[in-house]
Amino acid sequence: MQKKNDVRGYYKKDLIDEIQDKNSEILEVREKDDLEKLDMYQDRLPLLDCRKGIIKFWIIFKIICGEIINSPIFDNTATIVILANSMIMIISSSGSTPDWTFYTDRIF
Repeated sequence: MQKKNDVRGYYKKDLIDEIQDKNSEILEVREKDDLEKLDMYQDRLPLLDCRKGIIKFWIIFKIICGEIINSPIFDNTATIVILANSMIMIISSSGSTPDWTFYTDRIF
């Protein structure tokens, strides 16, 4: 909508809605992540850069740990270890202990 001859502003709302619709296709509003919040953090206490460095290390550590835990390789490896440990426990509780269970006891 163009704003021709709109002396009283009747089409102003329509024009604003049209612009907002176009912007919503381009822009995305999201909350800042922890690293972005840390960059903007300021206070008057001493050793701000040192504290920011420690917090940045901790945030990056949490991100890496989250990526590892959410990876399918970690999930599959954990499942295989649990199943192997369960099988070893079943075999070990049967009464006789074969020689190879000595080595599996050291692993699990």
